Amino acid sequence: MSDPRERKSSVYLPTVGSDFDFPRRPPGTSPSHKLVFATLPRSGSHFICQKFFTSGRAGLPLEYFNPAHWNRWRVRVAAEAAGQSASDASYLGEWATLADTETPRASTAHTLDALVRRRTGPNGCFSVKMHYSNVAHLRTIVSDAWLREAHWVRIDRLDIIAQAVSLEIAVQTGSWIFTQKVWRQPTYDYTALRRRLIRLLRERHSWSRFFREHGITPHILCYEHFATDPAGHVAAILDKVGLRESALPPDVKLPHIPDIQSQSSTVNALWSERLADDLGREADKLSALAS
Repeated sequence: MSDPRERKSSVYLPTVGSDFDFPRRPPGTSPSHKLVFATLPRSGSHFICQKFFTSGRAGLPLEYFNPAHWNRWRVRVAAEAAGQSASDASYLGEWATLADTETPRASTAHTLDALVRRRTGPNGCFSVKMHYSNVAHLRTIVSDAWLREAHWVRIDRLDIIAQAVSLEIAVQTGSWIFTQKVWRQPTYDYTALRRRLIRLLRERHSWSRFFREHGITPHILCYEHFATDPAGHVAAILDKVGLRESALPPDVKLPHIPDIQSQSSTVNALWSERLADDLGREADKLSALAS
């Protein structure tokens, strides 16, 4: 049985489940806009992407190209092609089905076409959320031209210490969003927190290198700024990518996605302060050694 700290729950079903599809578009239909949210763990991207979704103009930005989610899409598309019900739980079961080699899967091209047709909004916008760890997998699915044609929004967070604390607490508790059960209470671990901080810094740098190598200039969204005026920041980005005036048709209802609640607590604040102090002491020791 997998470690519950690393296991994802059924809260991720909106990424694959048919209840969250938009009205289906004809086969081979290309979206008029592709919107990609480039993010880091614990950057507030779940909250930000939900606000874009509820605008009715930005599709449903979820982690479709996460390998485990993509695998489920391949299983779903193959099942539907074989005449099975779209609500068949065979592709919505437990997380670790990547090792299953016997369940039929659709081809990459067929799956991408089906995904885009089912998750492109009524205004023609297909959106996706991406962690840098999934970029290599994305590049096996889409072309470099696809990457350059998309509008990219880079989500970042000013307080990277708080971000590292949030990441370590999520890993320890297994609770990545508020609807997930806490498997155990977290324990402060400086070594682990330092490792999370280094990971975030590396992924920030990796995104910068990716954009530079592909000639992409992303729009920038900072979580702390976004949280002060979500509607204003959503409108500003949609205006920049040509989607602000594309209103949702009155006869189309959005799939229901639960509201997001903050998971930050006094533990986060205490750990952030302690981590800053510990990092400062380590820096002092390194400085003394270098002098």
